[in-house]
Amino acid sequence: MRLATYGASLSAAYAASPTTSVGVGLASALHRFSFSGSGGIASLDPWSEVDVGTLSLPLRIGIDRQWSLALIPSYQLARAEKAPRRDAARYGSVAALTYAAGPRQFIGFGASYYTGLDDDTVFPIVLVDWAIDERWRLANPLSAGPTGPAGLELVYGRGDGWEFGVGSAYRSLRFRLPAASAAAPGGTGTVSGVVGFLRAQYHVTPQITLSAFVGADFAGQIEVNAAGGRTLYSEDVGTSPMLALSLSGRF
Repeated sequence: MRLATYGASLSAAYAASPTTSVGVGLASALHRFSFSGSGGIASLDPWSEVDVGTLSLPLRIGIDRQWSLALIPSYQLARAEKAPRRDAARYGSVAALTYAAGPRQFIGFGASYYTGLDDDTVFPIVLVDWAIDERWRLANPLSAGPTGPAGLELVYGRGDGWEFGVGSAYRSLRFRLPAASAAAPGGTGTVSGVVGFLRAQYHVTPQITLSAFVGADFAGQIEVNAAGGRTLYSEDVGTSPMLALSLSGRF
């Protein structure tokens, strides 16, 4: 299996105080799959494109000058081509208790819960943005949400608009299949694995960034589920290459 992902996101935030803020985020991604081989799930040609759109409302509530509560409710539509939007929703929230040791030293621990697409999921969550020195920091490369935790990334900032990182995250993408699906009419597909990647990012402006990711999905697994959630097929896919481009704006 090969996977190429193209995505864009837009977010805005308002800080009522140094420890209290509210925001909104919109993200869209197109996942293009290519299956090879004549056996197993590949022989079913289960899907080729999956569209994912996510709305999130990050909220940070200050407890005191260092401690705060982070809530990130989100709503996601994930569907293969020709699957109806009305049956493609997942929703839930991240909740974490966070601690700020300094201006660039932030860490938090919590959990997430999401329901929909005939399944309920719970993930442990680590939120971090910790400056090691002027150029190196440890951070979350992704947003925690319906597709999994935020992961961890070691980042090097060159100071001239360029940033480079190496990281890893667990991802689990679940989506609705169309009624005409040969694999599971009206059911769901799930693609999961541990993603390892290298990232290069350029700040086009202080608000807009362009990022390129190259990596691989390790210990990948594909599941095809009947409507209602019963597993019909499950297959390990080993290691798959990954390429992703992302354009992000913050206002």
